[in-house]
Amino acid sequence: MPAVSDWKDVVRAAWNRMKGEVSSELPRAVLGKPLSDQRFNQGLGVCNLLNTGDTGGGSWGDDGQGTIQLTSVRVGDFTSVSAGPATIENLDVRLPLPFALLQASCRYTYEQPCAFYSFGKKGPPSKVNGAGTMNAKSEGGTLTYRLRVVDPDKALRLEMTGATVDGRRSVEVKPDSPLDSAFLRWLIEVFAGGLQERLIIKSALESFFAHDQFSRDMVNELNRIIGATLAERAQG
Repeated sequence: MPAVSDWKDVVRAAWNRMKGEVSSELPRAVLGKPLSDQRFNQGLGVCNLLNTGDTGGGSWGDDGQGTIQLTSVRVGDFTSVSAGPATIENLDVRLPLPFALLQASCRYTYEQPCAFYSFGKKGPPSKVNGAGTMNAKSEGGTLTYRLRVVDPDKALRLEMTGATVDGRRSVEVKPDSPLDSAFLRWLIEVFAGGLQERLIIKSALESFFAHDQFSRDMVNELNRIIGATLAERAQG
């Protein structure tokens, strides 16, 4: 078995042996794959858009949290993927895969309950809602697989612990209804800004890369290479 001083070299060598294949095969393996649907509950702050004309001293406001739901989430583009060297800190291994563009698309729906407030009392309810499509991009970023080293002194192997995606993020929102009024234009701008800051599909992408079959196969192959290296050393 490898000594404490060189198990890191065994892990690095295994990654160097297969990283070219990973960067080549990964885009084809994930394009078009479905990601998990996402649902978010938060105040959207859009009910004040109902305050047009004379409201008689009262005003419309949010009545609790709104709901944003993302469905049919899929990887649309994943381009110019390369592979960097493995970095190891303590028992944590990071495998970086820089890319030019990673894009996911989805359908979105949102609904915000509203109420009319007058002199501290809540009056009749209403709601603001809509639907459309969204493209979320991450450009010039890196997909990083995170793994944990298990039993490096006796039966060295790796386990997946997660994945992170970073890069320059942007969001394009296309509502089903045409932008035919200042009301709707302002609403979409507010909604798109909220998505760009908080609902970037980042969690869905990271969960997808951590649990997809390709990722599991990659870890299995790394462990196979590591096992073969250890067996050779044991025989030598």
